[in-house]
Amino acid sequence: TATIRYTVEQSGPVSLHLYNTSGLLIGTLLQQEHAPGSYDYHFHKNQLPPGLYLCKLSTGNRVHTEKLLYIR
Repeated sequence: TATIRYTVEQSGPVSLHLYNTSGLLIGTLLQQEHAPGSYDYHFHKNQLPPGLYLCKLSTGNRVHTEKLLYIR
């Protein structure tokens, strides 16, 4: 299990998407309304092969992308 930590500054919709390095959507991890605050998302990565992934967090009008490296 991996933990993805994020902060929401304003109430509104939040989405968390996982992509491979080719830009293909692997899955939508989270899509729901959030109040302002800090959150943890626990991601069960054992369904994925090892590799480099991109995690895209969208909150209102802000988008943040981080690289995730999964090694067994």
